Amino acid sequence: MRDPVGNLIRELQADVEIQKTRFSSNFVNGAGEIFERDGFGATEAYLIDKQNRPEFKSQAAALLKALKRMRDCPPIVHRRAIGRVILKALPLRG
Repeated sequence: MRDPVGNLIRELQADVEIQKTRFSSNFVNGAGEIFERDGFGATEAYLIDKQNRPEFKSQAAALLKALKRMRDCPPIVHRRAIGRVILKALPLRG
């Protein structure tokens, strides 16, 4: 059986840039809340804005990369709460 969420998690686990990023729990919680409430566009705008601040640049870039991959995962498109959980769990350990 095909598990698109599981496949996405494995992709994110294999992404060196995402896994090497040190995430602030407040930052990913904020991004996750925006994602669940407002969706892809608002989250992307939030992260692009945060990339302009040196202290958030690497975190925002990694989350934008994850967000791009999440767009191709139908369960996340239909239930954004799943995406929020994934964002909050970064980096995902295997």
